[in-house]
Amino acid sequence: MQCVCFFDLLPVELIHILFKYFLAHEILSSFSDVSDYVSAALLSYCEYRLDLKSIDNGQLKLIFQRIRPEKVVSLTLSRGNDGSHLSVYLLSLFRLEQFIQLRSIILIDIEYELIEPIFDDLQNLPQLRSLSFDIKNIRHRYGTLNVDFPRKLNQLKLFLSRVLPQILPRLNYIHLNNSSALESISLPRLHHLKLKKCSPHQLERIFQHAPNLRSVDVSLQIDKPFSQVILSLSRLNRLNISIDSKLYQTLRLT
Repeated sequence: MQCVCFFDLLPVELIHILFKYFLAHEILSSFSDVSDYVSAALLSYCEYRLDLKSIDNGQLKLIFQRIRPEKVVSLTLSRGNDGSHLSVYLLSLFRLEQFIQLRSIILIDIEYELIEPIFDDLQNLPQLRSLSFDIKNIRHRYGTLNVDFPRKLNQLKLFLSRVLPQILPRLNYIHLNNSSALESISLPRLHHLKLKKCSPHQLERIFQHAPNLRSVDVSLQIDKPFSQVILSLSRLNRLNISIDSKLYQTLRLT
């Protein structure tokens, strides 16, 4: 009696809904070679979420052979679980600008040499709506290895100050280490903001430039007395503020 694969009985639309619950490496390692029908569903699926920090070495060959950058909508660039340089490997196979449907990118422990090529390519991804990047990860992880790193870090900050104004205005979600790149640019699409360091007056200016903010998660740094700050909170659905100050006790407002 001929065996029938259960998944072959399902509409391809239902299989694609099932795929939404898994990351790209989980889909490709679990559903590859199940049947010709499922293989066709894999090829037609266009919403892969690729997370390098979750991939084991045993899965690398399969994933990088079968993933198609134009079908990835979410990308987490990071070192592997064993500390391997997976971001370097991936970007040696594909240019980031090939991820033409990319909507979200998270950068974790990225090698210094990759930052400029990554952000150069981000300018050319019109579907991008979410960015998470902490420049302190680079400083902490690599700064002690290179006595010239402070100069390189300043060069990197200068580069980011030029390129971020081309990227941030079209984003819905921004997660950065500090607010320096946000103070003077219009953010008409921004709905969700997360900052690890921001002064009260910087936050006030961001509110002025981001009329559609719905969610704010920020750590306020208060090192000296400041005058009145006015924030329009009526449009917010969520506000989470922690205050780190030499003048006041640390507190959190939610």
